[in-house]
Amino acid sequence: MISKVDYLLQKSAELKKDFVDLGKYGKQNYVTEQSEVVNLSEIVQNVTADLRPDCEANGIILTVTAPETLNVYAKKIALESVIQNLVLNAIEHSYCSNLYVTAVKRKGICRLDIVDDGKGITTDKDVFAPFVSGNPSENNSGLGLFLAKNAIETMHGELTYERKDNLTIFSATLPLA
Repeated sequence: MISKVDYLLQKSAELKKDFVDLGKYGKQNYVTEQSEVVNLSEIVQNVTADLRPDCEANGIILTVTAPETLNVYAKKIALESVIQNLVLNAIEHSYCSNLYVTAVKRKGICRLDIVDDGKGITTDKDVFAPFVSGNPSENNSGLGLFLAKNAIETMHGELTYERKDNLTIFSATLPLA
């Protein structure tokens, strides 16, 4: 009986956290934060520097490639959150040994790729749909990619996923500033 109560308390706490995250997302992307010119390269360097110890602790080689300056028109806090979410997903769920974060100018836009050589997402559903998870047995809500895609779209960009040549590839496009 106690384990059922503990399980219900844990699920209740997870739901509460999910609603708090949704509230923060809505506030960041629809009310408070406005798009501005930001240096994507700087954001990528800062976020990956913060997460490098997590990569090292998991035996993951993190390679970051970006020009010194790559200005885009975006919502800085939301963009940091998206990059952090995608990199953390790779660290926590992909069982990869290599993780690449690359930002480049391409055909009048900026393209940000987060690529890992892990197992990929094991679902036949749209990975960006709410409550879809490639790791249903783990304690995750399936909201992270949904929120990331919506955040990128509020910046007039696009977030895509593909599995190609044993690589998991998340690509975000953003307008150049």
